[in-house]
Amino acid sequence: MGQRIYLYYSNDLPASPVERWIECLAREDRRSLGCRFGQPFDPRQLTKIQDVSCIVETYENWSIHCGGNLNETFADLDSWSGLLIQVRDGDHLMLVNPAHSHTRRTLTIAHEFGHLALGHRPILVENDVGMRENRYSDMQEREATAYGAALLLPYAPLLQMLRQGAPMREIAHHYGVSVAAVEMRLKFTGLWSLQQR
Repeated sequence: MGQRIYLYYSNDLPASPVERWIECLAREDRRSLGCRFGQPFDPRQLTKIQDVSCIVETYENWSIHCGGNLNETFADLDSWSGLLIQVRDGDHLMLVNPAHSHTRRTLTIAHEFGHLALGHRPILVENDVGMRENRYSDMQEREATAYGAALLLPYAPLLQMLRQGAPMREIAHHYGVSVAAVEMRLKFTGLWSLQQR
């Protein structure tokens, strides 16, 4: 960070009971993988404790798993970010849009792990062309996003950074996420009034 920020361990939690519960779950997952207070976290590490055998997120990964050069295939597919596919009983494959930036893929991966960590079960929906696909409820999607954001931008150190005047751009850089992800996190947790651009 451009300015000196001092972090000290604290148990500060968001005000909302649901946000507190999700924050505690994400904090325990970070700790179980050796991540210290305020330290950046790569959600790809969650493959060590969650039932995801492989994350397919780059063009190279996709060509290895699907064959061929897929750069053209994803050029117009910006509308999807990621999905989980159960490949064996309890084991999953995570597919992530390789056309997205690294920071967006990181948030997508954290979000998809949120569905697993929170025990979400998708419902089967038939789309307008008669194909069936798995979908999560809007509430489950919001919870998974909250979990992913809590993994990447933990509340207690984020609160301390904001109180010490850290700009969102510096916070985003420290945690390896986009400024948009920081903005979303501040809005979800009620910290928006503390932000400085």
